[in-house]
Amino acid sequence: SKKIIVFVTPYSSLAMGTIEYKKIKKLKSVCEAVKNIENVHLIIKLHPFDDDWKIYENLCKESGLLNYSFLKDIEMLKLLKYCDLLITYHSVAGYEAVLMDKNVLWLRDSSDFRCDDAWDFKKYGCTVMVDNLLELEGWINDALFNPNVLLMLKKNREAYRLAHVYGIDAKAAN
Repeated sequence: SKKIIVFVTPYSSLAMGTIEYKKIKKLKSVCEAVKNIENVHLIIKLHPFDDDWKIYENLCKESGLLNYSFLKDIEMLKLLKYCDLLITYHSVAGYEAVLMDKNVLWLRDSSDFRCDDAWDFKKYGCTVMVDNLLELEGWINDALFNPNVLLMLKKNREAYRLAHVYGIDAKAAN
């Protein structure tokens, strides 16, 4: 059966720090990487306020990617249930995926305003921080098929959840 990769698009807003050329560059890199990997299907999950699906479709076609589809009106948690890998940047979906024990590739570059790893993902090694988009295909392969990487990410996600989620005791009023 095919592995499901979900790419989450951010809401395009200068106020949010997302610039159109970055969005296009990152999706183009994802399409180029995925088209070379067998037995995968890319789902591009549009942000609820994102109506740019034609831009994404054109990028997919230009790259020669055949195994893709678009989803917009589906709850992210339902989609995460079925995905094998989430690829994102600037999205809380990455945090949700870690909590649901899913592999996550976080696309970054030095000019991203959230490079400071506010959620401690880098500290725990529970996601793969991809700083070089030229390495994306290799990271996708590793995050889907490399048993050593899969085991490492799983152990690191568990440590992350133990530190950030399971320790919540609901005694804030005490």
